[in-house]
Amino acid sequence: MLDCSSEESAFESVSTAFSCTEEALKSVLLSIDLNEIYESDDEIYISCEKYLYNYVTKRLGEPQPFSSVVWFHGTRTIKQNNFENGVFPLNDSLNRVWDILLLSAPNKECRDNLEFMRTNGVDDYLYGLRVNDSIHWGPYGILVRDVAFNTSKLSQHDYLGMPELVEDILNAYKKQFGICLYSHYEKALVPKIIKFQCTSRLDDGCIEAALGYLYARVRGEQVNGMSITCIDMSGVAITPSQIMEVETVSS
Repeated sequence: MLDCSSEESAFESVSTAFSCTEEALKSVLLSIDLNEIYESDDEIYISCEKYLYNYVTKRLGEPQPFSSVVWFHGTRTIKQNNFENGVFPLNDSLNRVWDILLLSAPNKECRDNLEFMRTNGVDDYLYGLRVNDSIHWGPYGILVRDVAFNTSKLSQHDYLGMPELVEDILNAYKKQFGICLYSHYEKALVPKIIKFQCTSRLDDGCIEAALGYLYARVRGEQVNGMSITCIDMSGVAITPSQIMEVETVSS
């Protein structure tokens, strides 16, 4: 199982796949400077993560295939939501999102306004796009847990800060009623990471991202752009049997 919960678990699972020691893997990762290579040769037309993967396999051989991969779904929700029934795609979780916003509303006026929006439509382009196009329904997961805590550096959306759909609703609320509820829901909802395993994506891109993550870690960096890859469940729910842990993250 490929597990990038931490540097330790990633080194353990990747070195096992390459049938080598963790020290041997670290040595190979430290023996290459990708910045220097790409700066000195402007005719390299493959990605850094693919270049690194090819470099490592030339020295350690092809990795054994993984039987499953661990992923991390980040969100912000009510404290008591432990996803006992799984994580659902947007089309099946939309009503639950609205219920949570109404339940956590700061007062009756805001609750009534949100109920009005729910019934009569949300005046926000991105909301309509996500709700009406199945390509956006997910649910999604990232391979490297540390990516969730370095979103600004990596130019990624901060799902632990606020889910995109909730941001869309809050943006529409401010536009329609002139009140920003973002800080309220930031306090009312808590960040959670759902750790789950899946067998539907086992391609080389997974180990490429894991190697990119470890390349950063052996150099004392938290993550880098090579650490980013995700899974799109394409409308299929993450089942309770796939969920390994639901972690409430300290804000």
